[in-house]
Amino acid sequence: MKKSAVLVILLSLLPMLAEAYETLRCDNSLIQTGDHKSKVLQSCGEPDMKEDIGVKVYRDVNEKVELPVSEWTYIRYQYDIVITFEGAKIVKIENIYK
Repeated sequence: MKKSAVLVILLSLLPMLAEAYETLRCDNSLIQTGDHKSKVLQSCGEPDMKEDIGVKVYRDVNEKVELPVSEWTYIRYQYDIVITFEGAKIVKIENIYK
């Protein structure tokens, strides 16, 4: 019984761990998934590289929404930070170690 309770607690913490991974500190601001491009620009400055990846299509019963997908890369000494946007919102933040 105790093992299953511990397992349930650990599994309930997984979403918080995943959310913590999807953050970035720039100066005194915390950037996270869902934030707008303007906040990233204000907090982190211009990226070292910008790349248009394509278009993400969302379909609903009555409409089709197309959002441009782009990646901004900030180059650091030991790693690069890649921020993926759909439209103007962050959907993913990655650290790419060199």
